[in-house]
Amino acid sequence: MKANKVNVPYIIKERFLSSIQDFSIFNCENFNLTKVILRGLIYKFGQKNTIRCYLLWPSLIYSLVEFAKQVIFSKSKEEIIQKTNEKEVLLLDIGRSEYDSDMKERSLHFDNIKSIIGNDRVLHINAGNNSFEYDYNLQFITTTFSRQRLDKSQLILVKRLKHIYKETKRLKIYSKADLKNIKYSLQIFFLDYKCWDNFFSSGNFKSLIIINNFGKEGLIAAAKKYNIKVIELQHGLIIKESVPYVFNLPETEKKHGYLFPDIFLAYGSYWKKFLLKGSEYSEHQIKVLGKSTFNNNKGPKLNKDIKIENKNTIVILVTTQYNLHNSFIKYIKSIKRKVIENNLMLIIKPHPLEHSALYKSLEIKDKILITTKPIAQLFEITNILISSYSTTLFEAFDNNIPCYCIKADNFENYAESIIETGIAKHISLGEIPKLNNVGESKISKNEIYDSFNKELLLSEVN
Repeated sequence: MKANKVNVPYIIKERFLSSIQDFSIFNCENFNLTKVILRGLIYKFGQKNTIRCYLLWPSLIYSLVEFAKQVIFSKSKEEIIQKTNEKEVLLLDIGRSEYDSDMKERSLHFDNIKSIIGNDRVLHINAGNNSFEYDYNLQFITTTFSRQRLDKSQLILVKRLKHIYKETKRLKIYSKADLKNIKYSLQIFFLDYKCWDNFFSSGNFKSLIIINNFGKEGLIAAAKKYNIKVIELQHGLIIKESVPYVFNLPETEKKHGYLFPDIFLAYGSYWKKFLLKGSEYSEHQIKVLGKSTFNNNKGPKLNKDIKIENKNTIVILVTTQYNLHNSFIKYIKSIKRKVIENNLMLIIKPHPLEHSALYKSLEIKDKILITTKPIAQLFEITNILISSYSTTLFEAFDNNIPCYCIKADNFENYAESIIETGIAKHISLGEIPKLNNVGESKISKNEIYDSFNKELLLSEVN
């Protein structure tokens, strides 16, 4: 096993879940904090030192610290409260976007959702700084509602979190670094919970729609306190290595709630079947919505940026993965000479969370290009797709594009899970993919992406 292999998220998850004999030690009031402990071990918050951790301080001092942090946002808060009273559905966006044919930025996940539910019923909060329309930035909401005095129930929760930390420490299975990460994760959970507890206390929301539940445990706990239905929209890949999904947790603690959404809306039946391999959802909680994302394949003309002079040119699209740039750069360098010498064009589309500058040194005019154009438009000129582990591979398969997977260092199992489905083949360093060298898929296309069900969406939020 490579030295960094133990830091791969799904391995941390497997080791953590197998090491706990009694998950009740993470019970807290009406919910269980197993996911919060795991998140600390994966993201190592204690090593980042971006916040001061005062969770274990005496309650009186903790309360004084919270009071000292308090800032008066009366005007902003009153405006938000007035607006929330008029809304029934809260959308929490992660800031992903696409551009329409008029070069207007649109929310990738919620543009269609808002138009179906109705803008008059929706409050749209966005974690990004996009130019598309939304009501409030997430940072503004957290600043406004987290800096308030602790109420009695929140003080009780702080005491319970301290108790959970002490019980976790008594297990004597974690290093000092791990315990620090767990402590920070518990505090981040509390700060999130406090913010949304304060926010929901003045609203009339019936439903909350989120993208990716992992890391939103404070939000989910607060929503459940106010009987707000939590709905997760599928936004990406679900494989056995996906940390937010397919947990095997004991039924005995389900009554406390593991802080998963109430409803999961999947792209298709394939994803539903996969999720049912875990214990976090029962069958009636997973519903097939279809793909609801904004999809513009007629946007700004590609010809302005990508010119293909020879109609016989084979266009290879490489969609990268966050934090795996070294593996992608290594592969591209290994085929660079062959791309130059043959009738090939390589288009690199960095992951939305990556900086394009990572791949800048690879560019060669008319041969190796970097673009951030929408994937639907790029598919129109793509002959072959190369990725690692991504729903892009499933989208390409749906568009009859041959797919290949790079086995990135320490993430070989992720790619192998895709290859096992038959929608893609492995590609090695120095290997040029072939148009006719793709195996038979074990999945039918209509299992991956069902037609979008507007009626289902409306029934879930009504």
